[in-house]
Amino acid sequence: ENDGGWIHRSLTSSAAYHIVKVKIANMRSQPTVGSSIVAKLAYGDVLRTLERRNDWVKVKQRDGGLRGWVARRLLWGW
Repeated sequence: ENDGGWIHRSLTSSAAYHIVKVKIANMRSQPTVGSSIVAKLAYGDVLRTLERRNDWVKVKQRDGGLRGWVARRLLWGW
């Protein structure tokens, strides 16, 4: 989105996060398209990054909720 700006270091974390960049993204039980959907995520949802595997990212919802896999192409983050 080509946004830029500054933020004070005290407001950041070394923990990795991803943000949903599409209208709706499926969180799946395994890193495959054929696995069951455990949650529907919405644009702008912030997810804690747990693991990266090829084209998939294992994430956890910020509120300590569900964990699952999301296709990397549906996310923005590090």
